Amino acid sequence: MAVGSGLLARQLSRRPDRRLRICDRVFQNQLAGGPWRELGRRAGTPNRVTRAHREIIEKMTVDRSDPLSFFLSVLRNPDTPFEEARAAAKEALPYCSPRLASIEARAGGPTHEDRLEELRRLLDEDD
Repeated sequence: MAVGSGLLARQLSRRPDRRLRICDRVFQNQLAGGPWRELGRRAGTPNRVTRAHREIIEKMTVDRSDPLSFFLSVLRNPDTPFEEARAAAKEALPYCSPRLASIEARAGGPTHEDRLEELRRLLDEDD
């Protein structure tokens, strides 16, 4: 990092008494892997939305005995935010209603009318 450019240069020009401490800190950061190594949020720290979701779930009284009971108690709680209720409904849906399966059409066999005619013929032969 050049001394004559950017933030470091502004800091050095404003407070010359800090010049030694700032240069020492830059040197130590470069030894540790670069000046940006320790900036930002640490790994595993929840962001604002995740933290809010966790706080809401902690406030709610939910049944945690099995997954279906948990999701249904989240849905039944009137204080549940829409996003939480929507996620719970999406997760509970496979437990509550089966998926619709496609049915294969049978073509080429005898029709209903053909079967009725055959049954009438069999009844007439028995008489």
